[in-house]
Parts: sequence; C-alpha cells; structure tokens
Amino acid sequence: MLSRIVFTLLFCCLANSVAADLFRHTVDSFETDQGIVTKRQLGEPEDFGNSSVQVLLDKKIVYEEKEYPFVYLNGFFNVGNRVLLIISLSEGGNACPAYYKIINIQDKQNITVTKEFGTCSDLIQARLEKNSLSITMPAMHPDNPNGNWEYHEGKLIDKNAKPVDLSEKNATDLFYRKDEHKTIAGNFTVVTKDIQAGQTHITLMLENILLLEEQNFNLGSIRYHHPQDRKARFLVISLENKKNGCNAKFRIIELDVKGVKHMSPEFGNCGAYASFGFKNDGIRASFNKTSTKPYEIYLFKNGEIRQVR
Repeated sequence: MLSRIVFTLLFCCLANSVAADLFRHTVDSFETDQGIVTKRQLGEPEDFGNSSVQVLLDKKIVYEEKEYPFVYLNGFFNVGNRVLLIISLSEGGNACPAYYKIINIQDKQNITVTKEFGTCSDLIQARLEKNSLSITMPAMHPDNPNGNWEYHEGKLIDKNAKPVDLSEKNATDLFYRKDEHKTIAGNFTVVTKDIQAGQTHITLMLENILLLEEQNFNLGSIRYHHPQDRKARFLVISLENKKNGCNAKFRIIELDVKGVKHMSPEFGNCGAYASFGFKNDGIRASFNKTSTKPYEIYLFKNGEIRQVR
C-alpha cells in the first residue's frame, strides 16, 4: 500500500538537498548527506509478532519497528550536519491509515526517534522553517482539529495540546492522548494519561459519564466506528500493549439515543493487526493468522460477542 504523502518544502540555507522522490509516493531508499537510507522487511507483515521492519543508514540499523506491520519512508531534510527522516507506520487498514515518527540522525552513533504522532491521516505536509520542522495534516474525523506539530531541537511539540495547569490537583497526570468521536448518544472520548509513578490510566467517557477505567494497557483509542459519520452507533475500542505482553485487545460498544446499549468484554488474539466491518446489523472483527495464532473471526450482535471461526 502506498501512502498518499505530499510534502511542501520551504527551501533555505539549512535544507540544502531533498530527494526527488519526496514529491511522489513513498520509496524504499533515500540518499542523504549522512548516507543511504533504506528499509528492510523481515518476515511477512501479516505474521504479527514474528516480523519487523528495519530502517538502515548504509548498513547500520537506526530503527526497528515490531508493532506495526508496514513502515514507509516518506521524506527527509538535510539540516546542517543532521538528517531528519520522516517515516509512517500502518496496520494496513483504512480506519487509521498512518501514524508518523521522526528519526533524527546526527551520525551513525547519535540517533534519536520521536514517539508516534498523527491524526491517522495519510495526507501530510512538512516544511522547514529556520531551525524547526513544521508538520500538518487533516483530521480524520470532522469533529477533531487538524494536526499541527513542530519539531525543534530534538523535541516534538503538539501545537494543539492544552498546557497543563500546575495549580490543579490532578497536575500529576500527564496527558498523553485523547481520541474522540460524535455518536448518536453524544461525544465519546478515550483518554490515555501517564501518571507520574509510571502507571497508565485509560478512561472511556460518554459526555460526562465514566464508562470504564483501565490500567492494564498503555494506550486506548477509537479504532473503528459505524456509520462513518457523526451519528455512529457502533465503536470499536483498541486497548494496546498490555503489560503481560499482549499487543492488543478490543471492546465493541453499541449505542442508542439514550446512551450505551451494550458493551462487549475484551476479545481478540492479542495481535494488533485486525480489521472491522459492519455486517448483518452487527460488527465483524477478523484477526490475521500468525505463527502461534490461527485466523480468527468474531461477530458482535445483539449485545453478544462470539467467535465464528
């Protein structure tokens, strides 16, 4: 799958060369001032948990991705004696086509990588402004703001993030991620917070009503919704990176105008590579086969989740 990535470049003395492939689709290699950047696939992408993608500078591994099955080289900037490489990460579905990371290459011994970021969109614009890299992309849902990030002196800053009020009692909670969507019953949010002691806290909220608290996973997000508009009746919630080594579990929530009608228990084969669709007035979930897990299909209908294969 080729991501539809578009880069807008503002040339100045800091950006002295950019690969011609930057203006087209993603490619498999770039020639930078630090050397040739390539990617290498180990194993089959569908064999989740037993495959990975490596990004190499000449022959040295500068980054390895084991959680997302697909990695794309999107573009780079030569900035002084550094190379800023932008890559995208994908699970292969249409619900959330891409997240991104920036790899900062000072030399082959000094390499840093940002945490993943993005709105799920695979349409991205990046430009260099003096010493900062500005990255924008559209929102995937009409109720969410467009993404706006700045990468400056090794730090990735979310320009849309609200500042933390240190006077509040909950200032020990460091905001990590908020995912939200309008539904037939109101605004639904999944909030992941990093607590200062190193514990992660995930909450599921419908308007001001707390539906679920979860502390055994590191990240919660809205993975799929149906219909694909502001009046969603079904939501698929992804709970990722469980502390016992499980990559992901899922919950399906069915709503009506009064609120939550049904919520499934956690289900799935611990692989994050899954696809979802609406079928026979319910949600069908399928999980790819791995070397340790068979191909599985679940159906959520009338408040019950059952494995049909």
